[in-house]
Amino acid sequence: MVRGMPPVIRADDVGVRFGTTDALTGLDLVVERGSFVCIAGPSGCGKSTFLRAVAGLVPTSSGVLEVAGTEPEAARQHHLREAFVFQDATLLPWRTVAENAALMLELRGQAAAQRRPAVERALGRVGLTEFAHAYPDQLSGGMRMRASIARALVTEPELLLLDEPFAALDELTRQRLHLDLLRLWQDAGFTVLAVTHNVFEAVFLAQRVVVLSPRPGRVVADIAIELPGQRSRDMLTDPAFLRVVAEVSRALQQSGEQAS
Repeated sequence: MVRGMPPVIRADDVGVRFGTTDALTGLDLVVERGSFVCIAGPSGCGKSTFLRAVAGLVPTSSGVLEVAGTEPEAARQHHLREAFVFQDATLLPWRTVAENAALMLELRGQAAAQRRPAVERALGRVGLTEFAHAYPDQLSGGMRMRASIARALVTEPELLLLDEPFAALDELTRQRLHLDLLRLWQDAGFTVLAVTHNVFEAVFLAQRVVVLSPRPGRVVADIAIELPGQRSRDMLTDPAFLRVVAEVSRALQQSGEQAS
């Protein structure tokens, strides 16, 4: 977290409506620069909708949502380097790993000679240098997700938005990528806003876990994760970690009970 700087994201009484259905209502949230925040909540509570609203992909219907002090779409286009990683790796099957990683720079009109060092650096950061010329169907699920993260990192983002990118992976691969993501975040200092339905994942990754109510989503708990900054697999069985998991789980359960 960078103190003394304006927040990257500020949501004040934000609502999102699709037709006659409220997906979010009265949502208040501040995400400080350099922080790692996870949003948790039951399926359909609007977690991914809020992430897309922050990215300027979904319009809000009420309240004020600011990213880097301006409207989300303007922030994405002019004021803040953002990257979005989806649950599916969404790699183009006819392009190599390096070509997929270069896509965003290519769309921005950068010449090949300018793209190459950035792509090499991004692939090195996720451990895919040796697979630069491989195609997506030659990779494991975890490696495809690494390639997707490399495509996000190639732009040197200031804000990284994650929409359950590890949900479809096996437990061992997911834990390995958790550690990789934390290392990248600590090294680069970007802001992370991540969505997950996995309480263990949220507590392991984040500095704060924000719990949303069932639809229409609103913040019902904002829990600081008072655990060591250097996370490890051993933490997963640590009593302090399990106590925080239980606290977040209770908040989720209580939000469901209040809505019923």
